[in-house]
Amino acid sequence: MKTSPFVGLLLVLLLGSVGAAEPAKPAAETTLTGLIERRVATGGETTGWILRYDKDSRVDLLLPYEAFAWLREGIAVAVTGKFETRHYPERGEVRVFVVREISEIVASAIPAPEAPPAFAPVQQWSANLAGMSGEAGEAWRIDSEARWRELWQRELNREPPPAPDFTRHCVMVVGSGRQPTGGYHVEVMRVVLEAKVWVVEYRVHRPDRQAFVTMALTYPVAVAVFPRLEPYGRPAGRDVTPPDDTSGASPAPAR
Repeated sequence: MKTSPFVGLLLVLLLGSVGAAEPAKPAAETTLTGLIERRVATGGETTGWILRYDKDSRVDLLLPYEAFAWLREGIAVAVTGKFETRHYPERGEVRVFVVREISEIVASAIPAPEAPPAFAPVQQWSANLAGMSGEAGEAWRIDSEARWRELWQRELNREPPPAPDFTRHCVMVVGSGRQPTGGYHVEVMRVVLEAKVWVVEYRVHRPDRQAFVTMALTYPVAVAVFPRLEPYGRPAGRDVTPPDDTSGASPAPAR
């Protein structure tokens, strides 16, 4: 049976309208791992950072604001986000990776693939336990804003800093135990997963020999923010202070 030109044109228009009505599928999130490199482009058409992944692949990163505080060239990171295309006056159409979450991957002495997962802190503070003592290496985890406020107000006797986003982060607290004077502070180096226990590796910085310090027993702790980690129960602490570290030359973390 023959079809008239008018009917054929109508079918084409109807089919075209059905196809146009289908919404575009949003880009799926993915996670990439690789090394951070600097990038310079004219007219500010870059954030200044790219990711080198899959051997020779590179992509410009659009980063969350807080990442610029700690990012540095040459570190290994894991980034979660989406590939998109952006138009720049000088560079034209550029494929970029819009980052929702980024974390540093800490190198391990154990060769891959046997190396356990390890992460560096995103942010940390040094403080002292108020009116209570803690064993050296005692560690605990904070996963809620209410517990965050309780920690700072009751155990540390200080005004709490702004709470991290606990849907994306968790907090590890670790203590150095009793110290003979003030001036000591604890620095978290990384957290590593060992036999389904998160082990918080920390270093104790001693006061300079010439420093004026409080002549009283203190119980220094470090409060460190990490990317959201799988909860495996109570964490443990491990003191990795070098045996010959007695100078106290390292500055205390910002308070």
